[in-house]
Amino acid sequence: MINTFLAGFVIFVALLHLELFRWSSILSKAIRNYDPEDDHDQVFMDKGDRVKALFAPFTETAIWSKAFAMLLAINIYTWKDSGVAGGLSDDVDENSWFLRLIFVLYIVIAIWIVSLPRYRVQYELFKLRHKNGVHEYFDIRMPWTIGWSVFIDVLLFLFFSTMIFGDNDIISLIISLFKSD
Repeated sequence: MINTFLAGFVIFVALLHLELFRWSSILSKAIRNYDPEDDHDQVFMDKGDRVKALFAPFTETAIWSKAFAMLLAINIYTWKDSGVAGGLSDDVDENSWFLRLIFVLYIVIAIWIVSLPRYRVQYELFKLRHKNGVHEYFDIRMPWTIGWSVFIDVLLFLFFSTMIFGDNDIISLIISLFKSD
């Protein structure tokens, strides 16, 4: 019953993430239809925080999506020791390789696919700015969002290294902080 509930939760989070793809499509279309001649403020040509503030709801939603992906990665990591996975341990070679494959696929999804909607919007903004004489790639995230994104990516890579190469001291330290005696 718990596995069914958790599987439903994962499906729900995945469907919510699909909303980010729809949202990025809407934002990309709006950027393509933007005419700088009609805008007195030249909002998209500004390289300050005005553009970042404009896209803040979108980028904050994307970081929450990445945070949920991190929580799901922690859940996958616990499969190895929980017994729920039915023998997924390092003692059973074919199952441990299966678990490692699942985790590698998940890391690719969590780090790359979760970021695709933001990259799409940033690329449309880059094309618009480039067409109007601004020749630099501009990150639409606020600094704190970039920091959390990098933090989550580092944690995902740490879990990845543990799943592929076995336990290491950094993951063991992090896990020991959360274990109760």
